[in-house]
Amino acid sequence: MNNSELQIQARKILDTIAFMPFEQCQPLTRGFESIPARPGIYAVRHRTDGLLYIGKTKSLRGRFSGGHKAFLWAWLDKHNDEDVRIAVAIIAHWGNPTLLLELEAIILRATEPPYNVQIPAEMLKLCKPNFTKSSPSPMLKSFYYDYPNEFALL
Repeated sequence: MNNSELQIQARKILDTIAFMPFEQCQPLTRGFESIPARPGIYAVRHRTDGLLYIGKTKSLRGRFSGGHKAFLWAWLDKHNDEDVRIAVAIIAHWGNPTLLLELEAIILRATEPPYNVQIPAEMLKLCKPNFTKSSPSPMLKSFYYDYPNEFALL
């Protein structure tokens, strides 16, 4: 996939997760049954504050049923749980982790959600297909240290 195609794909995903009407986003539930157990990119959204967090996972339902730090931060910020929902975009590219890293990086640069860790520009440059699954960049590996179960590169 060339850079232009990547930008188009990222824009489609961003449109899906950022501009979907809030009422169509998935409400918070104990088992997250309404969220598919498929790979995807997701956004934790607030009714009035907008995007709080963006991420990717190999199982959307599994990512949330196991807990998520964005919910803790929303609770600490005293957001009402009825004002927080999840928007998801199913991704068929899970077999290509580098492509997913690039898509996520493009979306994060465009939105800068407050609950995402600030990503230094030099780290975003690493999200290019210049490393392999067996030898990821040490900086990239440390960036995803908090998410060892989520990323195939680790």
